[in-house]
Amino acid sequence: LPARGAAIAAGDVVVHCVNGLGSTSTAPDGSFTVTLAAPTLPCLVQVRRAGLALHGFAMQGGRVNVTPLTELLIARAIGGDPAQAFANFDAALAAALQSGLAMARAYVQDNASALAGGLITGDPLTQPFAIGDADDRLLDNLVALLAQAGVTIAALQQAAAVGGDLRAAVPPREFQRQDRR
Repeated sequence: LPARGAAIAAGDVVVHCVNGLGSTSTAPDGSFTVTLAAPTLPCLVQVRRAGLALHGFAMQGGRVNVTPLTELLIARAIGGDPAQAFANFDAALAAALQSGLAMARAYVQDNASALAGGLITGDPLTQPFAIGDADDRLLDNLVALLAQAGVTIAALQQAAAVGGDLRAAVPPREFQRQDRR
């Protein structure tokens, strides 16, 4: 399910598996289904809309989330840019991504919680979420914080790739003092 705080409707979806590609578009609720002839899992999933590209990772058939959290998780697991990984996805990259997932999940849990307030309740790659639940609120908070600070998900992704503190990638909020005289 692709989301960036809200579901990504009418997004272009491409699934890049070790042995092939498939594509579709997202429905109004952000859902999508891609059927591949004899895919070799795992697969990277890319959803693009209005200049934004987010990525998810499917280790098996079924649900795969594509959100800012999955973007950060993939960046941390591979130590690089998920878009580059998507473009060059192969068995070696798939193995590297899988071997880095546990560490990346812990990193995203700690950093996203500290940045956006709240805990991720399950696996960001596959956990179902619904409007208003804890994971949805965390995504909403993250997207709102980035918008308010004028920071893109790409800036966080670069910090995640090197294992940096995501809070350091977001400038502190400036508060203006107003004198009342």
